[in-house]
Amino acid sequence: MSQASRVTPASEQQDVQEDGGESMEGEIEEEGALDSANQTAWVPKPPSGPPSARWCGGAPPEMLPWSSESATAKLAALLKKKDVNSAKIGVEKAPSALKRCLGNIAACGAEALTTATSLPGVKNFRGQKAMRVGKLTGVRSCALVGNSGHMLQKPYGAYIDNHDLVVRFNTLSTGKYAQKVGEKTTVRLLNHARSLRVCKQPTSSLPEGTNPARLKELKTIVLWHPRDQARTRACLARHFRNELDVMAVSRTLSLQLRAMYRGMRTDVLKLGEKGLKPSMPLELTSGAHAIAMMSRVCRHISVYGMSTYKSLTSGGYQYGGRANLRYSGAKFHDWKLESASWRLMHAAGVATICSL
Repeated sequence: MSQASRVTPASEQQDVQEDGGESMEGEIEEEGALDSANQTAWVPKPPSGPPSARWCGGAPPEMLPWSSESATAKLAALLKKKDVNSAKIGVEKAPSALKRCLGNIAACGAEALTTATSLPGVKNFRGQKAMRVGKLTGVRSCALVGNSGHMLQKPYGAYIDNHDLVVRFNTLSTGKYAQKVGEKTTVRLLNHARSLRVCKQPTSSLPEGTNPARLKELKTIVLWHPRDQARTRACLARHFRNELDVMAVSRTLSLQLRAMYRGMRTDVLKLGEKGLKPSMPLELTSGAHAIAMMSRVCRHISVYGMSTYKSLTSGGYQYGGRANLRYSGAKFHDWKLESASWRLMHAAGVATICSL
């Protein structure tokens, strides 16, 4: 069964079963749950040498969000020689060191790493099975590029494009901002409103729609919001039948991702993080979906343009000019939870925060 070779009528569609049974055409599932006889995984040519857990596309020290003399830099030098998943760092756990790291990216040294990787939620996050998104699996290096206004502060573009795969969100164009945010786009995650817009106006609404070279580079569109999902996916699959895969996050996978963040929530609350909502949010953001999914697709993740150590509107809410949060976003999401979770992932070497 090919995931994106045809659009399955609604009458034939089934939800993914917990036991890894039949999956709906175009749904994202764990690797091994799909018949891959007619599907060839797209694995990009690897860079020279494996990227370490603190690699930011080959950016020089002055481009990194920590100084060359910091604990983070010293750990980065160590991790160039050791694999973070198996290295014996040789230091004891120190919760106080991890707390310092969660407050200051320059303080994310070996003690913080050792402590973070011992936490139950982090262990669960790191222990998830590999999966594929469309034809994407086993990718060496991935950049997840959010739309934060702080992206305009430095020329990150070339270093972002140096990753094998680049994930972007919704329909904000790189356009005139390419020097700052890069041009390469391999995956786009669309929320409900943007997916409907692209369905109605696929050429003009999708930034790659009018650029054949960029459209060829775009491999996958992912729909994470459940509302009108099957119908919207079918619409987009018709438009882009020969160009790319259109995938949807299944209910089963959505519940798995929430469980991953629920575990991280427990970890950060025990570490004393403040300002989180009293319970799990109604929805995860596009960024939260992307990090959780791509951590199971990519061997290395660099995070750009997301709210982590600074306020959500630091440098402007979005580099495209939008200055304020929407009420619906504040109502449905918990940015404090996600910010704390991403800082914890950075401390544990699950992902590397490359911009502030």
